[in-house]
Parts: sequence; structure tokens; C-alpha cells
Amino acid sequence: MPRIYRTSEMGGTPGGFTNQPGTVVAALDAVLVEAGWTIAHTATNRRAYKQGAAPYRYLYVDDSMTAAACRWRMYDAMSDIDTGTNPVPNESQLSGGSYLYKSANTAPRPWAMLASATDWIVYVEHQETTLGAVGSTAVREMLGMWETDEGAIDGTVVACNPSASPGFSAFALSNQPNIGNANWGGVHTTSRKYRSAGGQSQFVIAFTDPAAARDNQRIGAGANMQARTNVLRLAPIYVCDPADRITLGTIPMVWAACHTPPDPFETVEDANGNLYQGMQSCSQGSWGRVIWEIPNE
Repeated sequence: MPRIYRTSEMGGTPGGFTNQPGTVVAALDAVLVEAGWTIAHTATNRRAYKQGAAPYRYLYVDDSMTAAACRWRMYDAMSDIDTGTNPVPNESQLSGGSYLYKSANTAPRPWAMLASATDWIVYVEHQETTLGAVGSTAVREMLGMWETDEGAIDGTVVACNPSASPGFSAFALSNQPNIGNANWGGVHTTSRKYRSAGGQSQFVIAFTDPAAARDNQRIGAGANMQARTNVLRLAPIYVCDPADRITLGTIPMVWAACHTPPDPFETVEDANGNLYQGMQSCSQGSWGRVIWEIPNE
């Protein structure tokens, strides 16, 4: 069962991310293992985490440097901490893999993670000391890897931050097709091209309708549309491959509001009593506002 993890809520989970080595892998050691992953290979402040269910791919994290960001990528398989097959993103897409911005200094930055046995999505506040800062000046990012088609060879997608600078959310502040531009979501890529044993495809994240991948609709841009009193209207967020014109699936446990979205970390309830939590996947005002589903635990 997927669940939301927040800074310091789990016993033994460390505090926020800093620019010191090891703060990210210490958090992942606790979160991913509880979510069902295994720590397959280790080195000093480096880890290879294996999914707890098919397709059993690997998340490699290098948090060994004193730096504002660590690096990570996905592999199909890893025989040791230094050797893996089919890196995602590959070197031509993003040399060295994705960045995960932590903190510019030793001030701990809070995080939240949405994790299951196969999925991992992380949210980081870059300039705040508590989760849920409100306003267009707050700097944050959201990135991760998840399954759109459980166990499929082309079913794993990876949303990456292409920059060591803060605020470049990999989670698509919009669904714009110029996905190679860091200002519009950076490098998003799949484990394989659609129904192919080789190659990879970049993708876009489309709000509400796969056809919107061709348009300039931003997730969270419904801020001027009001909801009926006490009514929560949600839409799935689709993952689309515009080159092959394929809708790959949706982002698990993550939704877009069809009206004014809740503030980051504001808890809201739908008519059936299900709980959701407002999040913000980028640093552009209401753009990028998404909603995480709170599982019944």
C-alpha cells in the first residue's frame, strides 16, 4: 500500500536534506525499505535500491559529495554499486543522471515522499525549514520514478531534474512538449520506447486529457476556476509519449485539481470521505499545484 512519508515522522528517519554527504540516502534507507524495496548494493553514501515488485528495477543514488545536490538514475539491473544496465536517463540525455537538489548549506530542508513497492516520488522545500511554505517565492521541486503499467518492459517512467540549481522541478510545471528545456520540466524519460526492447523515449505530463500534451495547459493553472462549496473535483495526470502518440498511463496517487487547488500540505476531503493533500511541484505560484492521495492506513 502506498503511503506518504514526511521528514522525521518515521522512527530513525533523519531530519531534512543538507549539503552534507549521506542525508538523502539515510532518508531513503528508511522510507524505501519500509515501502518494500531492498538495499541491493552499498558504498559510502551511495546506494542501489531494488523495487519490491515487478519489474524489479533499481534506483541508484550517489550522495557521497559535499554539495547542494546529489545524483540519481534508474537501471534495469545492477550487479554491483558501480555496474548497471540500461541507465535512465542515459548519458546522451543527461550526463551523470538526474540531480536532486538538497540544500545550499547545512540548514536542513524538509521533504516528503510518496512511496510504494515500485514507486518513489520526492518533494523538497529548498529555502524553508518547515513543509508547506505558501507563495510564489517558495522554491521547491518534485521528481521520481514510477510504474505506469506494472511490470511492463516500457512501463517505468523517470522524471528528472537536469540542473544542480534549486527550483527546477522535474515533475513538469506544465505539459509543454519542449521537455528538453530545463525551465519546463527538464528530462523525462521512459525505461524503453513503447513495446521495444531497446531505446528510450522522452515524455510529457498532461493535465486532464492526453490530447492536452499538444497544448499550453499548465498543471495547477485552474487557479481562477472556483469549486462548488465543499466539492473536490480531481483529474488524473497522464504520462504521454508525443513522438509515438501513446498515452502511457497516469501518475499513481497524484491528481490535478480542476479548480483552485489547495495550498501545499493543506488536507482536503472529497464527498466520499477520502483525504488528499495539496502539494506544489514547482516554484511558479499556483502552477504545478498537484494533490497527493492520502491512503487509508
